[in-house]
Amino acid sequence: MKTIKQTEANIKSGITRIYKEVFGQGPDSIYVNLWDNVLTCELVGALTCLEATLIVSREGEELVHSIRNHFLSVGGDPIKHWLEEQLENKIEGRSYMINKDKNRLYTFFIFEKRIIQ
Repeated sequence: MKTIKQTEANIKSGITRIYKEVFGQGPDSIYVNLWDNVLTCELVGALTCLEATLIVSREGEELVHSIRNHFLSVGGDPIKHWLEEQLENKIEGRSYMINKDKNRLYTFFIFEKRIIQ
């Protein structure tokens, strides 16, 4: 049985790898927290150069969100599928927000059952 820290470390490396494959670059660093059935991820330096340039305006921010959402839906959301496989747990909900001033992406996953039993 894996500990919370081992699971968090595995999630960090997996998300970083997938992020690099999907978006062409990985975050500078990633912080992961697990509790009960919730997983939070903070990706520092997650925006591409183009996204960082676009996101300074309201229209650009909406465009970045739209492109990311479209890209994930067309690409089959590989992070979601990988997490469900690794944790043997179905994701019920997912949300994210971008802090454009700090170039950080916060992602929240809610699973059907506790992540660590």
